[in-house]
Amino acid sequence: MSALPFSLTRSGTNLIIAWPVSPWNFNLESATSLQAPVAWTPVTTPLPQVGGGQNTVTMPIGSGRKFFRLHGTTP
Repeated sequence: MSALPFSLTRSGTNLIIAWPVSPWNFNLESATSLQAPVAWTPVTTPLPQVGGGQNTVTMPIGSGRKFFRLHGTTP
């Protein structure tokens, strides 16, 4: 598996997270801290929208920290 492009874009008061559709079934996860042990939680609201070969999630920017990663499984 090669590196997967992952983009973050700010649009007003929203953060747009996008990544390509791939056979590795990548899921977006978030955590509020990167201190061990890190508790990664699947982002289920909102669900990714698929269009033009991209998964896109639009999230409101809030107060406090939030970290994101893509977690994939083999096809």
